[in-house]
Amino acid sequence: AASNIVGAEITKAIIGSQAMQQLAVEQPLKICHSYFFNCSHKNRVAGEVKKIDLIKIVYSNADKSKGEGYCLNLTDFGMGGEVVYKVNQSALGRWIGGKAVFLLYTIVCLFTYKNKLMRLKLSNGEFIESKSRLIVCANAEYAGGGMWFAPKAKLNDGLFDFLAIKDVGVFETMMKFSKLYKGKLAEEEKVACRQISSLEAESDEDVFIDVDGENMGQLPAKFTIFPNAISIKC
Repeated sequence: AASNIVGAEITKAIIGSQAMQQLAVEQPLKICHSYFFNCSHKNRVAGEVKKIDLIKIVYSNADKSKGEGYCLNLTDFGMGGEVVYKVNQSALGRWIGGKAVFLLYTIVCLFTYKNKLMRLKLSNGEFIESKSRLIVCANAEYAGGGMWFAPKAKLNDGLFDFLAIKDVGVFETMMKFSKLYKGKLAEEEKVACRQISSLEAESDEDVFIDVDGENMGQLPAKFTIFPNAISIKC
């Protein structure tokens, strides 16, 4: 998890495929699991050190105890967290592979997931109480093979991008996700988008959290930006 590298300087960096470009990092060394960024090659400066933010998550375990972790790229809860939770609970990955089982449960949850009533307190003072399909906290622009969740996100601005896909059904979900690869999701109806520094979330139902593709507890939880948490040497 990213908590292992807080305060560290990472040479030639971290990451998976996309987010390294937002940092102008070459030859990524994957020391943290599935962190994705995006950027252009033309801005690369050899040896330049960049400080970037993390999102700190204080989450709840099934036994009501608390845990904490860090997110470099994107954390979400709702349908996305449910998919990751089911993948982690399943033994099918041994037989059909991790990508196939992830796709399988994505399809299953698309048709079976019931939107949960959540209570959200944003750092700007806004309070949202609504049934929601998916809540996203994005530190970087991209996730998961080119899904452009947060075109305005920057890794060093002391904020993360908050997106809430509210009470939509299967068809509306598919229509909205068709806009995702174009970076147009935030413009859709029933989608709220803000730039904030913290978020408190709770629900009376089980709502699981996905952190950079890994299950990390459930609500209630608090998400807080951790400015300049690590240094990346490009």
